[in-house]
Amino acid sequence: MTQEIESFIDRLLDYMDPAAEHLRTARERQKTVFEGRECDFLPIMLNASLPKALADIPDYDYKECYYDARKMLVSQLKGAACAYAAQSDAVPSIRANNGTGIVATVLGARQEAFADKMPWVTEHVPKKRIAAMDSIGEVRGAGIMPLVIEHLENMTERVAGRVAFMVSDTQSPFDVAHLVLGDDLFTELYDDRPFVHHLLRLCAQAYIAVTKINKEIIGEPMDAGHHSGLCMSRCGARACEDSTTLVSREHAEEFSLPHLKRALAPFAGGYVHYCGNGRALFEPLLTLPEARVLNFGNPEMHDPESAMKAILDAGKIYYGGWPRLKDESVQRYFERALGLLGGRKRGLIFAPGLFEPPYDKSETVIEAWRSAHGEVFGS
Repeated sequence: MTQEIESFIDRLLDYMDPAAEHLRTARERQKTVFEGRECDFLPIMLNASLPKALADIPDYDYKECYYDARKMLVSQLKGAACAYAAQSDAVPSIRANNGTGIVATVLGARQEAFADKMPWVTEHVPKKRIAAMDSIGEVRGAGIMPLVIEHLENMTERVAGRVAFMVSDTQSPFDVAHLVLGDDLFTELYDDRPFVHHLLRLCAQAYIAVTKINKEIIGEPMDAGHHSGLCMSRCGARACEDSTTLVSREHAEEFSLPHLKRALAPFAGGYVHYCGNGRALFEPLLTLPEARVLNFGNPEMHDPESAMKAILDAGKIYYGGWPRLKDESVQRYFERALGLLGGRKRGLIFAPGLFEPPYDKSETVIEAWRSAHGEVFGS
């Protein structure tokens, strides 16, 4: 079995040439967008099916991958190979994919692995124990960090620079606080505000420490990095603010945003994701310098025209897609998306594959994307 898994890894790595011309172009285009300049074509991120020669490589369940670094590596490389196969502007990357609770376990939460779904926190930390913590203490041996570090070290040694790595899932201080304390967090916002800030300070410290450990092992700069196709420059971290969408704007501004700012500051800012409509979060994020890139888990809950204008006016980048209209051709869909930029060929890394993907015939899709540039920008 071990020899068979090693052969799967070799075949996937051999398929992806790290020096491929389309990857060099992808990195340059993304760098141009991150630096606020205009490029020939704004980056488009696509996935494609694995080639038939790799179709026999199995899918391992989540629990197998959670404990086995080699099976984790096969799973991650298959995803990276799908990005590579499309030959778009996505830069394939992999990670130790041990779930959303990694940082929370550093503070004492317990996470369980499941075969049929991603890991999840199943045991929270009592308030009294959190209140008694002066600092996060030693991180490398805390929670599931030894397992994450083992995965990262085994995976980076095996890959040896042949595919990019990204930081494990670190969430954000507020999301981590929700995982640590559970739903009691939302009543404590009213009942014990100093305690919530104490908890969030600990979560921000743990977020920073876990991110730095990841970067040290994978050899990633503090102010740059990769994530799900992104090749970030002047932007070294990623944060999820899903739990913040459940609170008022006042609470978001008092509790979530200051600690997010603190967490992203060591990394020259980061890319921020949230699901839901984000009414409490969208405008405050536009004023946060450390939030370099925004990503919507539910773009259908936003008005594309006003959201895109606000993002560009704030000097930020939108990474994602917009819902495609019924019976709308790919070409027209792309023209509509580019038209939202108001003539500004910047500030967008378009990822329709995140939502309503035209997975097949990626060459035709890329051709339509470039044609749409000509129609919209006249070049």
